[in-house]
Amino acid sequence: MVSPDIRMAGILTTTSDLLGLLGEVERLSIMCRPSGSVRIRGPIFPQEHPSALVPAAAKALGVQFLTPGRPVIHKVQGAINEVSVTVEASPATPEAPLDPTRDRSRSTSTAEMAAFVRGLAPWAETVQWEQMLWLGLYDTGSTFDAALAVDRFRGLAELAVSALPGELQDIGVGPEGTALLPTGHTLRIVTAG
Repeated sequence: MVSPDIRMAGILTTTSDLLGLLGEVERLSIMCRPSGSVRIRGPIFPQEHPSALVPAAAKALGVQFLTPGRPVIHKVQGAINEVSVTVEASPATPEAPLDPTRDRSRSTSTAEMAAFVRGLAPWAETVQWEQMLWLGLYDTGSTFDAALAVDRFRGLAELAVSALPGELQDIGVGPEGTALLPTGHTLRIVTAG
């Protein structure tokens, strides 16, 4: 049986490889679960300019994508290296309008996001993932951030950051804290049940 620690490192490597096949797409949010699933989301897109993410992911996953005729979530699912992958992007609706920061200048790229994700694989081998809920990775347009969800803060949070270069810093708002990842990016640890 594969260790969950090594499995998460493999999930991150597989996700990085998939991102490398997409070409340049919009800013992404990625949620990796220790169970072996990854959900990649693009930002809300205007209906007149559909997202490039989902068609590119369909091609990379080797699945067919037909653009829906009405404003529904664009979504594809597939698997790579035994990792279940769901990729989706949502068109703007009155209930979910476009992000007002969407048109601001972006200094990140999909290739840089892939490198960020791959750079976390060695750290992933040091975390006891069977006790973690999910790892979120985010392209903010100017940098990359990560969030790790645990089901209880004390103990698990310290365990997750034990191999990181700095200590866990409480941010003073409930059971949350931050630490510095080996890539130099911020890891926010949150309690989620």
